[in-house]
Amino acid sequence: MRQLLAVTDDSDLRVLSYFQGALTRKLRRLLNDREKQIHLIGWDYATTRWDVEQINIIDGICYVTDITQSSLMQCLGSGASGMR
Repeated sequence: MRQLLAVTDDSDLRVLSYFQGALTRKLRRLLNDREKQIHLIGWDYATTRWDVEQINIIDGICYVTDITQSSLMQCLGSGASGMR
């Protein structure tokens, strides 16, 4: 998460939540995902660190989900197979 935040030059993790939500909605429309299974970014909840009140994420590991990767590869063709 901190590495992703460094790209935005921001320190508030809520920025990434907005970014992830907006791109997920666009992906779902692009790929016609009516069941809302596609997510741009998945969370490894086992490694997510929360503040004492369990309200705010302090750090964690995120990844592109398998269903998103396979859908994008299907939509974009074999040239997208290097995405990992």
